[in-house]
Amino acid sequence: MRNWAIALAVAVLVFTPSRAGSTIFVSPANPTEADTLRITVSQGFSGSCWRNVDHACLAVRADTLEIVASIQYCEGQPSCLCADVPSSYAFTCVVGRLPHAAYRVFFHEVRLNWADPRPVRVEGLRFTVGASTPATRTTWGRLKIHCP
Repeated sequence: MRNWAIALAVAVLVFTPSRAGSTIFVSPANPTEADTLRITVSQGFSGSCWRNVDHACLAVRADTLEIVASIQYCEGQPSCLCADVPSSYAFTCVVGRLPHAAYRVFFHEVRLNWADPRPVRVEGLRFTVGASTPATRTTWGRLKIHCP
């Protein structure tokens, strides 16, 4: 019994939760006013204690988008044993068409469990929506698509 308790204590002390990494992607990579903009967020965790339970895509200001993910740690319990199996989530916010301008997108997680040991981080990305391609640069193939 004593050896089991020591092994458990060592396992808990050795496990240091960390982000496996998060990423914000804007699609298409160089959007124009004619494109339907999509923003994808992916996040990885070093263990199985975390899971994404919800997310929201918000327009905070005319030039700022915010993506919020709700993360549950240990299913709401103060502590748990985590398998050393990486886990991850990803979701896409369909923003639609935006006018030609510079924009910012911020991503952060809301911790649903006060015992979550990971630090709160906010990640951001700046991108520009370009003007639509002028008619002089449009190919004949594209013009033929729009003809009846």
